[in-house]
Amino acid sequence: MDPTSRVVVLIDMDCFYCQVEEKLNPKLKDKPIAVVQYNAWRGGGIIAVNYPARDEGVTRHMRGNEAKKKCPSINLVQVPEVRGKADLTKYRDAGKEVADVLATFTPLLQRASVDEAYLDITELVEKRISTDLNDLKVDNLTNTFIVGSDLNDFLHNINYSQEFSTGNLKLAMGGLITEEIRFEVFKKTGYKCSAGIAHNKILAKLVCSLHKPNKQTILPQDAVEMFFETTSINKIKSLGGKFGQTVASDFQIKFMSELAKIPEKQLMQKYDEKTANWLYNVSRGIDLEPVTTKLISKSIACCKNFPGVTSLKSAESIEHWLCKLSEEMGERLEKDLRENNRKAKQIVISFSQEINKKDVSSSRTHPLSSYDPHKIARIAFDVIRKFCLRSDDTYHVKFLGLSACHFEDVKKVREITTFFQVRQSTSTCQKIGKQDNIQEVECNIMDENCEKKDNEIIEKNIYCQLTQELDEDINQLIFYDDSCRLKNDNNILEQLNSSSATDFTENSTSNNICNVNEETQECEKPPSSFFVNYFDNDTVPQSDIVSITDNSRPDSDHSEGYIDNYVEKEGETCTECQKLIPLDDLMSHQDYHFALKLSRNENSLQNTHTRDDNHQKPDDAVNTSKKRGRPKSIKRKVEGNSTLMIFFKKDEENNPSAVTETCLECNKKIKIEELSSHMDYHTAKKIHLEINAIKSSARSVSPPKKKSSKGKNQTSNRSVISFFRPV
Repeated sequence: MDPTSRVVVLIDMDCFYCQVEEKLNPKLKDKPIAVVQYNAWRGGGIIAVNYPARDEGVTRHMRGNEAKKKCPSINLVQVPEVRGKADLTKYRDAGKEVADVLATFTPLLQRASVDEAYLDITELVEKRISTDLNDLKVDNLTNTFIVGSDLNDFLHNINYSQEFSTGNLKLAMGGLITEEIRFEVFKKTGYKCSAGIAHNKILAKLVCSLHKPNKQTILPQDAVEMFFETTSINKIKSLGGKFGQTVASDFQIKFMSELAKIPEKQLMQKYDEKTANWLYNVSRGIDLEPVTTKLISKSIACCKNFPGVTSLKSAESIEHWLCKLSEEMGERLEKDLRENNRKAKQIVISFSQEINKKDVSSSRTHPLSSYDPHKIARIAFDVIRKFCLRSDDTYHVKFLGLSACHFEDVKKVREITTFFQVRQSTSTCQKIGKQDNIQEVECNIMDENCEKKDNEIIEKNIYCQLTQELDEDINQLIFYDDSCRLKNDNNILEQLNSSSATDFTENSTSNNICNVNEETQECEKPPSSFFVNYFDNDTVPQSDIVSITDNSRPDSDHSEGYIDNYVEKEGETCTECQKLIPLDDLMSHQDYHFALKLSRNENSLQNTHTRDDNHQKPDDAVNTSKKRGRPKSIKRKVEGNSTLMIFFKKDEENNPSAVTETCLECNKKIKIEELSSHMDYHTAKKIHLEINAIKSSARSVSPPKKKSSKGKNQTSNRSVISFFRPV
């Protein structure tokens, strides 16, 4: 990254506390002002001085009485006192007001303190350069100063010198934009500010204070070397503390220009690679730290000093001040939670105590789970008691401070009550009528967020309905076994006789059975195979058959038109019953005859096995069921329950004209095309008889065995049709 590609601005409010007091009290405007602490001892300690008072020799860290001697006309404004300490709320609110104005120019705004903020205006500069350069005039930069050059010469070199870098052009345009920013801040807030313009934050901070108040300074990159000749090391960010003193003592230097003369390899001999590289770059005015968006502070802190005789020496006094600090901390944290939707996870307890006539400062970090002031005070007091309590049960605390940090965004988790509210709102959905089209359903939803597309609304209305519990006794449930698949011959013949050939023909021409959807009126074609029908529909109630076949017919109002429009399909005479069957229904009709023969043979065998099974007493069966530890399934006779055979009609006539061949097994005439499947039937029948014969003989010789309790399915008889199950 090119170190001269960015344009960074530092906005610094001029005597900000004094300006806030002037705005609150217009009578103080243009008069010498000093803001003092709430402690009135010797006039109070001065924490802010405006420029008229500075011209009279008043400085910060003076006491109010001393300032009166320097400037008799000075106005001392006391900071509000809340809970025995200074309340800076109005100054913080004023700083937020300024930050809101700055944020309208660029999203890359990083607040450094209550009265300072960094801005990265590179995008604005590049856009302005590409559109218009005519505004780069001295008249538009009346409050701008250039380090190492005059403003006129600087602008002249930009316009006419080919050797002048594009970085200086960006800085000049950045100065023009900064003039506009400062004017907008004064226009909307009434506060004046100064600014520093450079290619990084360190340089912008250094030059911001060169020309004040209400002025701005530009530091070109080619002027850094000259500027560092008079810049002390401790003026640089991160070098103002112990580390700066270590660097100065290690190399016996004082200014940044001296640090720039030290080779990077020599720096690596003293420090790690990262630190050495940073020192090498910063001594040449290079800093790649970006301006990160930061509109809110990373920590919230409050503290209190107890110098000299005011030091805290008892547990009661420490508890008192910790409660005061905790109350302030709790209020500020709650306000921050409402405004910024974040929550602190840690709290730092800082304290200073006198040990061997020396002040020793320490701090401890503790998890913060609640904003309750009482809990915060208890946490802090436990820390102070652990590290500050002396052997004589006394204290000597000179400083107390609380700082909340490690903020995390609060996830918008729905509370349990919101589920009841949503349920209440959705319960107003209108019920869907049986005769209404589903796409015409309207639902009154109270929640505005539920306004979506029509299909989504319909879907929600369906799913919001409650599931009704079935009022059914589990003991009345019916369990069927294989023996219930087919009735005996008598029942089959009765059902066949009860139906006429006319009904069968009518059902065949209407595609047998149609599953009619009441809404769509579309008829689903039934499968043509008997075996598929048989295994998919073990038992079909007669009442259901009537209702289905009735629905398959047209309405009575249109019956005449239905008959008129009917065209008889081409058919073929059945060789079994000598009836004319449509070609589409011929296969299913032949399956009927084939199944009828199978059922007759099957029922003859079934009746024999049933008689053998009836030798077991009912009481014994109940006892056996109890021994197994499983309840015996309850079977009850269902009125109107019929088998699938009602769909098939009685074989009455023969067709002598068909091309047939006599079967060697049963001496029946079989159509040539059906002879192969007919022989398969006899083969399956033989296998079935052999298997059942073996089981019957085994049952007659050996005594009955108790069924195993391992849960194995033991079937005494298997239907011949079971061999034709689909794989």
